Amino acid sequence: MRIEPMDRQRVELLIDLIALVTKTERGTLMMSGRGVAPVARCRQLAMYLSHVVYGYSLAKVGALFGREKSTVGHAVRQIEDLRDCEDFEGWISALEQALDASQRAAARPVERTVRVLFQPASEALSEDAGGKRLQAAFS
Repeated sequence: MRIEPMDRQRVELLIDLIALVTKTERGTLMMSGRGVAPVARCRQLAMYLSHVVYGYSLAKVGALFGREKSTVGHAVRQIEDLRDCEDFEGWISALEQALDASQRAAARPVERTVRVLFQPASEALSEDAGGKRLQAAFS
């Protein structure tokens, strides 16, 4: 399987986004071990979005994240199960939209695009009861 430079750039963007919105250290998302549960959940989210938004195969996502294909499959199932929660569904939909928009707006700085599109939704979720349930999913 061939990993293109654009694939790596997309995953780097995704990791930056997940680190920003979950307030997780960027370096811990890519560490070789499992790590603590909240970090593992954030990594699962990044792998899920790589698969769903970018359309990468489980094997390709595994190669990009240094994980086995079966681990990526488990991550996808875990995040899909969390999408049954209405608050989480809204939150992850906002992430997907931010990633889609960042691909379309390649001429604009990516960090600014992510902040403009996602930060208001992030702040709104953190202030309501849904935000508390959402934070529980990453704790």
